[in-house]
Amino acid sequence: INNFTDSLLALGCDVRFWVPNMYPEAHYVKLLTDKGVTVLHGEEYVQWNKGWEKYMMAHIDDIDAILLSRSSISLPIMKYLRRHRFPGKIFYYGHDLGYLTARQEAALKGDKNLLEIADRVQQAEDYMYRQADGALMISPEEIAYVKAYINTPIYHVPAYFFDVDAHSPGYSSRNGILYVGGFGHPPNTDAMLWFLEEMYATLEEKGIHLTIAGAKIPDSIFAYQQRFPSLRVMSDVPTDVLNDLYAQTRIAVVPLRLGAGIKGKVLEAMAKGVPVVGTDRAFEGLVKEKEFAYTAYNTAPDLSA
Repeated sequence: INNFTDSLLALGCDVRFWVPNMYPEAHYVKLLTDKGVTVLHGEEYVQWNKGWEKYMMAHIDDIDAILLSRSSISLPIMKYLRRHRFPGKIFYYGHDLGYLTARQEAALKGDKNLLEIADRVQQAEDYMYRQADGALMISPEEIAYVKAYINTPIYHVPAYFFDVDAHSPGYSSRNGILYVGGFGHPPNTDAMLWFLEEMYATLEEKGIHLTIAGAKIPDSIFAYQQRFPSLRVMSDVPTDVLNDLYAQTRIAVVPLRLGAGIKGKVLEAMAKGVPVVGTDRAFEGLVKEKEFAYTAYNTAPDLSA
């Protein structure tokens, strides 16, 4: 959100950010409002009661462009805008191809129901890409994958921006390993359960302690603190505390088995000056610039495996 709003504000745009649920996090609302963004939130704008349609009808001619994100939220909005012939431009930013993650999980678990879910997610995402005037994507591999069967112009955008601390502590003054993730996103839970069950015992025996920091951490993760005395699990960590954790840790671990797109946690750790160790899945999309021109526009790699 910050990257997009900051860029649009720098261009002199009047930015309005719509929150489709009843309970936006107050600090995010304040952050955007302080920047000069009009934040549309509250009962009037909740998606399920259709109040947002009244706003769109009242402002349909004074909005030049709309940036939609995530098909699970924005599919009915896209349908509404096309049905009412919205005169401006509509851009879609899908973050990543969610149906690829669902297919990976289906293969991992041998679950046919997940394959059906993946198909439904793909239908929704494909609709969004096809109906948009232009699409934004961050992963060169996924750009190539989508361009193989969708004709909408697709633009590559940098994945994320992070402030870099030029005075980061040296490696010798750090210790331990760190995992950062939002556990409302299932691949993060899967990654940590797998890592704790299959790998961490050997590392703890060598005196390497692990810190897990994130939001919505499930009890199944906290329970491992009984098994591993050196494990520290920290939920809902403030930004300043998270920055301290990065400054104190030697290595960030990203043992993802599921996921699509470029992983923000990998780039964030790198921006903090922390080396990253992870699975192949963790480093998807991080190609060299020379490879990008070929990979993104001339091939369509199989990302479903």
